[in-house]
Amino acid sequence: MNGRKEEEEEKEEDDEEEEEENEEERRKERDACLSRITHLHLENKGITHVENVGACGGALVAYLQHNHLTKLSNLRPLRLLQELYLHDNHINRLECLQELVCLRRLLVPGNRIGVVEGLPGRLQELHIQNQRLPPGDSLVLDPQALAAVQV
Repeated sequence: MNGRKEEEEEKEEDDEEEEEENEEERRKERDACLSRITHLHLENKGITHVENVGACGGALVAYLQHNHLTKLSNLRPLRLLQELYLHDNHINRLECLQELVCLRRLLVPGNRIGVVEGLPGRLQELHIQNQRLPPGDSLVLDPQALAAVQV
């Protein structure tokens, strides 16, 4: 009887190990698929913050317009990003984008941006019109950020 119980326990352990290996294989396959994505279409999704985009590190274009983003963070894994569409969100500062070294086109109209700083050095286009600022507030452009925009 004792031998049979041990066999059952060993079988359960083997099954658990096999399931873990299968799960790891599925995770690798998923990550491989995500790494091939070049365009992230995430518009109109009710997104409030960006997270877990590391597996999509090969993305060249991200469409995040018409969401509920209030700030830009966690974009560092998207180092190859060339175009970023963020219009009609709730963003109030443009900062921390210098990590996106390949970014050439940035569209942020229709937000609440009052301060622009830390733009990437290769940026060629910045669309920042129609900001929804409180009465009396105005857009502050950091001179170093503007100097980074290639003309």
